[in-house]
Amino acid sequence: MFTTHQAWGEADCDKQKKSVLIKCRKTVELGTDYVRPNRKCCDAVKTSDMVCICLALSLDDEYHVSAVKLVDAAEECGNPVPAENKCGSKNLVLFVLFFPKRNSVVLLCS
Repeated sequence: MFTTHQAWGEADCDKQKKSVLIKCRKTVELGTDYVRPNRKCCDAVKTSDMVCICLALSLDDEYHVSAVKLVDAAEECGNPVPAENKCGSKNLVLFVLFFPKRNSVVLLCS
């Protein structure tokens, strides 16, 4: 039953995933420098279930899309993927490092 439900959830956000990956292509493209998301990208991210999109990210998608950049874009657009979630084949672990004059967030993936 759980597997069926998960498959339904992935199918439900397939359109959202396609929209985000198309509108955020320059931001999430694998093998390039990170480019800040533009307004169209952020609009797609804000209206999408980013946890579902991360779960639906396939190995085929990851030949072209950086899961880490996708998570960064979600954070920058105000719809973050909570720490400890899986995004594609990556398990996300969030560490907060404190420096004397500023806080920095580091995202580690395994």
